[in-house]
Amino acid sequence: MHSRYVINYEGIFAAVRRRTVHSIAIGRFGQQSARILELLMRNPYLEQQVITDRAILPARETRERLYALFLNGWVSYQELSKRSDFSASSSAFFWYVDQTKLSHVVAEHCYKALFSLLIRRQQEISVFQTPILLSKEDEIVHRQHQYRIELLNFAEQQLDQTLVVLEQTL
Repeated sequence: MHSRYVINYEGIFAAVRRRTVHSIAIGRFGQQSARILELLMRNPYLEQQVITDRAILPARETRERLYALFLNGWVSYQELSKRSDFSASSSAFFWYVDQTKLSHVVAEHCYKALFSLLIRRQQEISVFQTPILLSKEDEIVHRQHQYRIELLNFAEQQLDQTLVVLEQTL
């Protein structure tokens, strides 16, 4: 008897994208904001009070974190007015994550970081262009400098991998 397996590539890519975005959000905004973002990615169109309850955060902190995520383009909101005058007091605001927009915002952030890393590495390399070492102290300084360049190369590789993941899952 032959069994057939179907691989859900779309689900796999979505999970990888969610994990990548989550780890970047932790680095940029902190654990609580990443929790809010993850909540909105799984449950779109939530009111602030529902987010506060589910994320187990104080209302003020939730509001501040949502606003910071909104200003950076990570989340959006939909306003629904209960009356025709569209006043804020009679409106409900539903927060959500636009996956396509978020992927572009995160990719743009990664490209900027990669550009900064390339410039920084070029500056680090240009500082020590002379291979002649005069003393033991100079050798120690040179080793420290080489270590910094290796760290920059590693960070560049990680950013490249993140960009590949984001571009493949768009």
